[in-house]
Amino acid sequence: MRLFLYCFICLLCIHNGMMYFSRKRNIFIGLSFFLAFTGWGCLLALQPPLYPLIAEQKGASPSQYGFVFGILNLSALIFAPLFGRFGNKIGSTYLYTMGSFSQGVISILFGLLQYVTSTEVFIGLSYGLRFVNGIADAAVWGSSLAILLKMFPDKATTLMSYTEMYLALGYILGPSIGSLLYETGGFMLPYQVVGSILVVSSVCLCFSLPNVDHLTLKDNLSVENKPMKAKHILKNPSLVLPFMDNFLNYASYGMIEAMLEPHMLEIHSTQRDVSYAFLISGAVYFIVAPFTGLVSHFKHLSFQYSLHCFTGM
Repeated sequence: MRLFLYCFICLLCIHNGMMYFSRKRNIFIGLSFFLAFTGWGCLLALQPPLYPLIAEQKGASPSQYGFVFGILNLSALIFAPLFGRFGNKIGSTYLYTMGSFSQGVISILFGLLQYVTSTEVFIGLSYGLRFVNGIADAAVWGSSLAILLKMFPDKATTLMSYTEMYLALGYILGPSIGSLLYETGGFMLPYQVVGSILVVSSVCLCFSLPNVDHLTLKDNLSVENKPMKAKHILKNPSLVLPFMDNFLNYASYGMIEAMLEPHMLEIHSTQRDVSYAFLISGAVYFIVAPFTGLVSHFKHLSFQYSLHCFTGM
């Protein structure tokens, strides 16, 4: 893990062979992004193994708490285009820091659901917090990539692979450490720890990130930056296939998130077994993400990868 962290920091420190900022500032930014994306991955990975357990203890059925998993993505679906449209007016740096800070606060509040006794109130608050969390996720994902691509426009695929890799690291740590913390301090403790990490990382990035709002991809990449509409995407197979395989991927993973834990408990698996099942998925993602990113950067095979993934699914 130290090797991957060192590579990510070096990636942030070097731009066209020159230091973009002071070395200390670059290292601090790299560490903050590492904590932010890893913490975000942990937050996403905590819910599948832990939430169904507490929901059933509160008297909720799978049909009641199943949509708690999906409402986050519904919220992101609604607000991601809005942030994409008005993100430049709001400011990428401001949008990212506020979104990341909100993720941490929502995580802390989500852990407090342990003390709610009414089933209806528990489910209602779960829906509300996850919906707001989806808004924060949409803000963080688009703005973080905009910031990194403006700072390092010639490393697009490499940046994508590294950010995905650290999300995957969170997917690995979330179920394993989350289950350990759950056994130690109950449902609240894992969310309090992850939420605190996200709050700290967002505050660090708030004071260390440069203001990149005056930069544009047009200036850095010397290409015409035309607005893209839905009809342009539908007419271009190289854009349609990634959208479709991502849709199918998230749909299938959403089913696994909601249904795997209850099914494994029905066949008398332990909570640790459930955590290992989700950990394996994150581990494979962690290994494959940087490899595919590097190959795409040098071989430009993104369309072929998308076609293979779509065919496989």
